[in-house]
Amino acid sequence: MNDYKLKDSTKTAMRHILQDSATKRTNLSLRINEDLHAEYKSLADAYKKIS
Repeated sequence: MNDYKLKDSTKTAMRHILQDSATKRTNLSLRINEDLHAEYKSLADAYKKIS
């Protein structure tokens, strides 16, 4: 059986792509969390005014 090995440059490129996409996902989820936090805060403020 022929054991196929990836070149080091290919492995490095793949690792960079994976790290980059993980960073983008993290940044996106942080932004979404900030937006949700702001939404909930404005809802809470509106509720306080009503009650």
